[in-house]
Amino acid sequence: MEGGTKKRVVLFGLSANPPTGLQGHMGIAKYFSSLFDEVWILPVYRHAYSSKRQLESFERRMDMITLALRDCQLDKQNIFLKTYEKDCFYSLYPSVDVASREIAFGSIDLVRWLRQQFPEVEFSMIVGEDAFIDICNNKWRESDQLRQLIHFEVLHRQGVPETAIQPASCWYTRHGLALGDVSSTKARNAGEKSELDALVTPSVSSYIVDNRLYSFRT
Repeated sequence: MEGGTKKRVVLFGLSANPPTGLQGHMGIAKYFSSLFDEVWILPVYRHAYSSKRQLESFERRMDMITLALRDCQLDKQNIFLKTYEKDCFYSLYPSVDVASREIAFGSIDLVRWLRQQFPEVEFSMIVGEDAFIDICNNKWRESDQLRQLIHFEVLHRQGVPETAIQPASCWYTRHGLALGDVSSTKARNAGEKSELDALVTPSVSSYIVDNRLYSFRT
């Protein structure tokens, strides 16, 4: 960047199981693309919580994000799909099975790795309000270190008072986005194509049906 100013990149980590459209994940990416030099979408490779590791394959989720970005005409903007969580995992644990329960891997590892790989970048991280409260209450691994390393862009959830957040030595900005009542959970549970179409973009919907994913396995 000119004058020694660091490039400002916001990290958007998500399971994308599946990714939702402009009323959900794609809308979040579009919103932050106007506030930062770049948005890096980082699909989860290995979820920090073992109870949430029953995801479609990394490759399928990458495919669906690519389709969603294209459908929403965001693929040629400053929004980039990255494999950095996978890259980071195998950089730290080159010979370990991703399903191993013995390995502790989380956001702190990714943030440290990215800061080493891209010292010219100033990173921020998008988090939901519930996740941010957990970070402030030290429920994430090395929460205190994570709070010192990165600025949080907090997606405000209606009904959660700001007093519920008690950040200790934490940089954060709250954002009140007007999103729709959509979620990956609803998309996974959609029993009809018409129901799925209301939650994900057209190409993602077709991909799910054609590949018999989620409720369309049978």
